[in-house]
Amino acid sequence: MENWPVTRTASTGEVVVDLAPHPRSGQIAREAVDGLPTSLHPETMAKVRLLVTELVVAALAPAVTEPLRLTLRLGDGAVRASIAPTDAGERLERPRSWNLFLVNRIADRWGADADGLWFEVRAR
Repeated sequence: MENWPVTRTASTGEVVVDLAPHPRSGQIAREAVDGLPTSLHPETMAKVRLLVTELVVAALAPAVTEPLRLTLRLGDGAVRASIAPTDAGERLERPRSWNLFLVNRIADRWGADADGLWFEVRAR
């Protein structure tokens, strides 16, 4: 992972992390959730940590060789997480993964679009 720096930026209600295609990326993404406001209910934080990990693992298909950008945003009463390639010209294939089964079951909303994978969990 030495060749893949992890970039973290945080502002009020938003955390952005560039992740290497590496087995530890799920763990790094989970830890990034701690950059969200601490006023979130512990159950919400636990859901977001789990789902972020699942989203990253699902996005890191064997063919992915470029960094991915995870964005966590708190707004409009929900936490939204999205993951997409850092290069705007790249597209993330919609993975077929059991990881998305958990995202489907726990997230309030989720999807895949031209920009990548995303989910939302209501903040409480």
